[in-house]
Amino acid sequence: MLDFAQFMRKNGIAVGASGGPEPYPRFETPPGLQLQFDWKESVKMANRDGELFEFNVFAATLGHSRGHVFIRSNIA
Repeated sequence: MLDFAQFMRKNGIAVGASGGPEPYPRFETPPGLQLQFDWKESVKMANRDGELFEFNVFAATLGHSRGHVFIRSNIA
């Protein structure tokens, strides 16, 4: 079985030092098995009137469906 880099080279697509970065293989997981999350603190955004809002954000991406969830949390 060919890995992704071998497949690219076999089909004439340049990879590696001469043709760009080495490809990163993608793998799929069954539904409900993988979730990637992040927590961002002190995110600052201004509205069109210049009023500044500061908050924290929980961000999550489901591996199978690529669905995204963002939950805002006020800073106390």
